[in-house]
Amino acid sequence: MTSVKSFDEKQLIHSIDDVNSFRVPTVFLKDGLSLLKISHKSRKRVKLRVEPSEFKFIYELPKGKIYEFLVDDIKGLYHDETAQRFREEFGISKEFERQWISVAFFNHTKKKLKTLHLIADTNYDFRRVKSIFTGFKKLKDDIAQNFFLNLNELRDSTRNMVLEKAECQPRSGRESLSLQDVVKFTKRMNINLGERLISQAFRQASRSDQISCGKLSFEQFKNFVEILNERKDLDIIWQDIMRSKASMNFEEFQDFMIHEQHEVVETGILKKWFLTFDRGYKGSWTQQDLDAFLRSRMSSPVSEPYAKEGYFSRPLNEYFILSSHNTYLLGRQVMGESSVEGYIKALQRGCRCLEIDIWNSGNDADHEPLVNHGRTFTNGISLRNVVKTIKAYAFQATQFPLILSLENHCSPESQREVISILTDTFGSMLVTEPLNTTACLPSPDSLKCRVLLKVKKTDFFTATQDDQSLMMSTSTTAASLSEGNEHQNSSLKIKLRKKTSTRAVIRPLSNLGVYIQGIKFRNFSLPESKTFNHCFSLSEKSINNILKDENKRHSLDKHNRLFLMRIYPSKIRLNSSNFNPIIYWNKGVQMVATNWQTYDLGQQLNEAMFNAPLGDGYVLKPKRLRVPVSKSNRSETTSDMNIRKRFTIRIISAHQLPKPVDWSGDINPFLSLEIIGAKYTAWNSRSNHTSIIAGNGFNPIWNETLSGTFDSESELVFLKITVLSSNSTNAIVEPQEVGLVVQNIFDVKEGYRYFQLKDMCGEQLLYSSILAKISVI
Repeated sequence: MTSVKSFDEKQLIHSIDDVNSFRVPTVFLKDGLSLLKISHKSRKRVKLRVEPSEFKFIYELPKGKIYEFLVDDIKGLYHDETAQRFREEFGISKEFERQWISVAFFNHTKKKLKTLHLIADTNYDFRRVKSIFTGFKKLKDDIAQNFFLNLNELRDSTRNMVLEKAECQPRSGRESLSLQDVVKFTKRMNINLGERLISQAFRQASRSDQISCGKLSFEQFKNFVEILNERKDLDIIWQDIMRSKASMNFEEFQDFMIHEQHEVVETGILKKWFLTFDRGYKGSWTQQDLDAFLRSRMSSPVSEPYAKEGYFSRPLNEYFILSSHNTYLLGRQVMGESSVEGYIKALQRGCRCLEIDIWNSGNDADHEPLVNHGRTFTNGISLRNVVKTIKAYAFQATQFPLILSLENHCSPESQREVISILTDTFGSMLVTEPLNTTACLPSPDSLKCRVLLKVKKTDFFTATQDDQSLMMSTSTTAASLSEGNEHQNSSLKIKLRKKTSTRAVIRPLSNLGVYIQGIKFRNFSLPESKTFNHCFSLSEKSINNILKDENKRHSLDKHNRLFLMRIYPSKIRLNSSNFNPIIYWNKGVQMVATNWQTYDLGQQLNEAMFNAPLGDGYVLKPKRLRVPVSKSNRSETTSDMNIRKRFTIRIISAHQLPKPVDWSGDINPFLSLEIIGAKYTAWNSRSNHTSIIAGNGFNPIWNETLSGTFDSESELVFLKITVLSSNSTNAIVEPQEVGLVVQNIFDVKEGYRYFQLKDMCGEQLLYSSILAKISVI
C-alpha cells in the first residue's frame, strides 16, 4: 500500500524540535491570565485559560460566562503593527501597541467570524499571550502535517499533552497506549474515523504477543499511523495509468500529461517538473512522487488565463471586477457591527471594489467623517482609520487597481475633510487626473498600485441644511445591546441618523472621480449615458425591472460592452443575504457587489468567479460580451445562444474531512454535486450525489462517476461540490454540510485533480481536499 506522505528526515527533526520547544505557562492551566477585552460596547476583564489536551482556548467574563474556541477555529492573529488598525478603531492609545493582540476565530454558535481584542497588563504578559496562541497553532499544525512523528523523540510533557496520558513510564521501551488512548488521540488530531475502523487498524498494528494485553508500544503506534496513512485511492489511479508497472519514467509522464491531464506543456518545462519530484534522483517516479506532483501548483485544478501576455491590457469596462457591498459591515444591515476588519478581510481575498458609506460626525464641533450604515443601529468608525487600513492592505493580494465606491452623506465642510483624508493618506497612489488625453478607460495593467474613486458627478454646488439637523443621539438601547447588559458611558451611545435627502457632492470631491463618475440612471439614450467615464449604480430591484423588458435588456447589454455599471443587493435584504451574480455577469455588468459578511451561494459564486483569494480581482469578459454591438451582430446580445456540454465527474476520494459543527457522532460523508448557471441540466443517474461512506472522514474512497449534460447561454456555469455528513449510514438523514468547492466548470482542468475544500465560512480547510477526475466536452 501507498502512504499519504513521504517524510523528509530533516523536516521531521525540525518539526520535533519545534514541538519540543513549546511550553504552556502554568497560569493558563490554572486560574487563567487576566486581560482586558475591548469591544465597541464595553471594556471588560476576562481570564484566558487553555485546555492543552483538547487544543482549546477558554475566556471567562466577570460574571462567570464562558466562551470557548479551538486552535483550528483561529483564522488570524494580529499584534504590534498588524493590529494597529484595530487599536485605532477603538481609540486606544499607541502606548498599548506592544500589549495588544487580536484573535480572529470562527464562532460556531453564531456561525460567523469573530475577533477577540485583548490588552495585556504588561509586556511580559503580552509575550505569554502571544506565545500561547502562536505556539498552540504551530504545535497543532506540525502534528496535523507530521503525525508520523516518532513520539519517543518528544519530551515527556509534550508527549503527554499530545496523547493525554496522565502518567508515563520511564523511557525503557515499556511505554504503551491503550485503544482508548488511541481513540482520544485521533479525535484531537481531527482524524475522523469511527471506532470500528480505529479498532481494526489498532489490531492490525498489534503483534501477536501484544494482543492479549490490548496495548500498543510507541513503535507499534508508529505502525498504526502508517496503516491510517495507506492510500488505496492512489493504488486505483496508478493502476489506471501504469497497470502493473512499479515506476513511471519521463516518457510515460509526458504521455500522462497529454492523454490523461489533457495539458500541452513544453518538453523543457515537463523535464524540469519531472526532476523536481524525482526525489530519489533515480530517473523515475513512484506513486508518492506522482501524488506530490498532483498536489503541487504545477497541477492546479483550474486554468489560469490571466497568465497570458496582454490579458490585463484591455480597458476597464471589458473586465468583471471583484466587488463588495457594505464592506464595513460584519453582520446584518440593521444591527451589524461596522469595523475595519471587513475591509481587511475583503482586501486579503483580492477584492478590487470596496464601498465606503460616509456620514457626518455626531460631534458638531468635529468634521471628522464617519463610515457607517446610515439610519441603522450600527456603530460608526473613523474614515481616517478606514482609509489608513485600506492603504495598508490595498495591494497585498494583487497589484491591480483598487476602486473605492464613495457614498456621500456629508455636509460640504465634512466633504472637504474627506478630500484631505484621501489625498493625504494615498498620496501619489490616488488617481487625481487622467493618465493621458485619450477618451477611453485605462487598463488594469496601466493602473497597477493605483486607487480609483467612484464618486457621484455634480455640475453645481448646492447648499445643504444645517449639520445640526442631521443627527440625534439616544442611549435608550445602549444597555440592551451591550454585552452583559451593563450600562455604558456616553462615549458608547448609539447614533441614529434622521432620514435626510442625499447630500450634493461638492465639485472638488466630484472631480476625484476621474475615470468613474457616478450618474443617476434615467435611460440609455441620453448623452450622459455615452460619456466614456460614467458609471451607473443600480439596485438589484432596478436592474431586475430592466431585464423584464426586451428592448431595455438589449440596451443594457449594449451599454455594458462600452461603459461601467455597478449592481448592489436590495435594501430589503436585512440579513445581508446575496443574489445570484451570474444573472448580472451574463448581462456584462462589471461590478456585481455582494455582501462579503454572508458566505451564501451568491458570495460563493463571487469568490469562485475570481478564484479568490488566489486571483487578481479582474476577469476578462467572454468575447461575446465585449464586442461592440452593430446591426450585424445584434442577435448575439439575446439569450438565444446555446452552449451544450457533456460532463463526467469521477469522485475518487476525500482527505482529512472535519466534522460538521456540533456533530457528536461519527462522520458519514457523501458528496452532492450541482451545476449552477445553466439553463437546463440533465443527470444520467437518478441522483446527483455519491453513496455514503460509514464512519470515515479521514480517507473515504468512493471511485464513483456522475455524469450528464447542460445547456447554457454563456461560459459562466459553475460546479459546486458539497461534502455532507448523514446521520445514518444507510440513507441520507439530517445531512449537515462539512465543506465545499465551487469552480467555473469551463475553467476546471481535465484529468486527476485535487480540489481544496473551504468551510462554510469561506475559509480554506488547510488539509481537507477532494481527489476527482473531471471531463467537460
